Amino acid sequence: MRLMTLVSLSIVFTACNGEDKDAVEDTQIAVGNDEDGDGVTDDVDCDDGDAAVTTGPTWFVDADADGFGNPSYPLAACEAPAGYADNNTDCDDGEATVYPDAPESCDALDNDCDGAIDEELTLSWYADIDGDGFGDPAELYEGCLAPTDLYVAQGGDCDEGEPTIYPGAPTLCDGLDRDCDGLIDDDGDLDGYADATCGGDDCVDDDPTIFPEAGLCALGESCLDVLNEGRSTGDGEYTIDPDGAGTGASPLVVTCDMTTEGGGFTVLTDLNFSVDACPGEWLLDGSKPYCRRDSEVASAASASFPSFGVSWTELHTTLTAYQYASMNAFYYAEGRGLDDLYVDGLSITRGAEGSREHLYTFAIGMTTKGSSDYDCPAQGGNPPPDYVGEAYACGSANTTYGWIYAWYSSPVFSALSTLSAASAASSDDVELRLMADEESGTHTNSEDIGLSSLKVMVR
Repeated sequence: MRLMTLVSLSIVFTACNGEDKDAVEDTQIAVGNDEDGDGVTDDVDCDDGDAAVTTGPTWFVDADADGFGNPSYPLAACEAPAGYADNNTDCDDGEATVYPDAPESCDALDNDCDGAIDEELTLSWYADIDGDGFGDPAELYEGCLAPTDLYVAQGGDCDEGEPTIYPGAPTLCDGLDRDCDGLIDDDGDLDGYADATCGGDDCVDDDPTIFPEAGLCALGESCLDVLNEGRSTGDGEYTIDPDGAGTGASPLVVTCDMTTEGGGFTVLTDLNFSVDACPGEWLLDGSKPYCRRDSEVASAASASFPSFGVSWTELHTTLTAYQYASMNAFYYAEGRGLDDLYVDGLSITRGAEGSREHLYTFAIGMTTKGSSDYDCPAQGGNPPPDYVGEAYACGSANTTYGWIYAWYSSPVFSALSTLSAASAASSDDVELRLMADEESGTHTNSEDIGLSSLKVMVR
């Protein structure tokens, strides 16, 4: 039994020893083998089955991740390790903006690795003595970096001695160009024209569509509109656009009365017949500077005054009128209409014949004594017709019971002003008719009214 056991152990040992020998032989074959015959063993050959492929390329640390490696830290490997580049041309691997052919910046670095720092870079720097952030364009320094802290990159300062003056600064009406735009004072709407309240040319400085160009500088549709919009600067000329901005007829310049009866009147005419010509059918008297009727018997001489397209409801009239001989007030009014010779005096209407609307009448009576129906209603003369109502004034320059065939020296109405209302708004012309129904041409056995001045306004 013991012998058999020994024999069995010997057999087992022999078998195990044979297997270990094979393993050792296999290991010796794998390590240091050059199967593709390229002279590089398989432990360093990147592909030992391809004689064209030997050891791997050399890689270089790229610490700043700019794609360019540090030549001081090479590593051969079949594949690129993380954080390595395939070149060694970085001249500063601690700065990502530095690598071959990088764009140069003014940063005191050799960005493009050519051995020169900030070459061919020139920036403009301007002396900013007043510290407002904008420099004097006349104090220019060209270089990569500012020479001192007193230089800034923004020029354009038009007054380097005043820190409140610089491009874009708030403007004031102080005679200074605070925003350096070349314009004195304010231009709030940026239309290129300074505010009129600061002495500029812009008529409306809060609206960039309104400025001093032909047809564009209207302040409103009427003088009243100008007044209500707070754009009035007192009596004088204004540009208005009666049919609205951008439509119809072009704006026009009119004279506005901004004080009488609260203001806002558009002046249609303002005449002094000692120097001004008589309008319409009126004639200048041969002996006096008065406008009177023509030479027809029982005539009405008309003169119309356009409203310039302004819509109006109120009429203001101021006139000085004289009397020739025996005027008869409303003596002939009974049975006569507004188109007829209903008064000796002046009739003011609007609208065409057949559809006239009465606005006001200036009647002249024969005397102030109240001796007949030829006198004013207040002196016992005939009353005005219903279409006149209370919208009239009546007077006489004759203080006697008789009369003369001449112009009375004292005016019947001396700069008399009246305000009358129309029934509805319109832009009708205002018509004034000088009326009397006796001969006026020779002043023999005749009567007439003569105007020495006249002002007509509407609103």
